[in-house]
Amino acid sequence: MKEAAGLFLVGFAASFAVTVSVFAISAIVESVHYLLAGPGFERAANLLLFILLAGVSGVAAGLAFSIAARTLGQSRERKGPAG
Repeated sequence: MKEAAGLFLVGFAASFAVTVSVFAISAIVESVHYLLAGPGFERAANLLLFILLAGVSGVAAGLAFSIAARTLGQSRERKGPAG
C-alpha cells in the first residue's frame, strides 16, 4: 500500500512536470516569434527564462520517472519471480 501511494505521488509529480515542460516549449515558440518581430532585451530575457523552465521541468520529469522505475524494480525484487 505504501508503494502504491508513493507511485501515485511520483506519477502525479511526473505528469505535472511534463505539463510544465509542454507549456514552456509552447512559450519558447511564442517568444521566438515575438523576438523575430522586434528584438528587445525583455523579449530575449523571456526566451531565456522559458528555456530554463523547460530544462528544469524536463529534469524533474526524468527524475520522477526514474524514481518510479526504481520503486517498481524494488517491489518486484521483494515479491520474487512470478509463477
